[in-house]
Amino acid sequence: MSNNYKILYPIIDGQVTGGNIVCLYLIEEALNRGWEVIVNSPTDGPFCDIIRAKGVRIYHLDTSRSFYWNIAVKMAELIKSQKISLIHSHTPFAGSIITCIAGKMAGIPVINHAHVRDSLSNNSFVRTYQRLMNWWTSRTCCNVIISVSEEVKKKRSQNSAIAINFMLFIMVHL
Repeated sequence: MSNNYKILYPIIDGQVTGGNIVCLYLIEEALNRGWEVIVNSPTDGPFCDIIRAKGVRIYHLDTSRSFYWNIAVKMAELIKSQKISLIHSHTPFAGSIITCIAGKMAGIPVINHAHVRDSLSNNSFVRTYQRLMNWWTSRTCCNVIISVSEEVKKKRSQNSAIAINFMLFIMVHL
């Protein structure tokens, strides 16, 4: 990978949230370093307006459901057409599954930034699917998982049996 990085930041949604603000700091740093940034948000909103004002392109692929595999295909196509070199995902559970699959399909590294513990379904069939997808994508499609707290790291590890040494704990001071 050269120094001409092009990073895709999938975000939670178009609203101003704590996780999106953390992502904003990373986007600003990437822009300051001269790297190109693209954002995917399943919805539009005030946060997208902030990002657009910085000259960043925003796409609206719906990453709100982990079984939207067609969206993973569309995202992989976007990654290839835009020559993205890295995905740094700030999405909740479903979005992280979709972005990990898309990154694997496109053959680029994926960083998953875990802001909160995963909320799994109460339906045992769906919950089993979610755990299996999380287990599979965290091992085969994701290069690094960054957890913003020890509690999130612990819960993510319990939900998917992710090896603890696969996750980083990074304290984010706002």
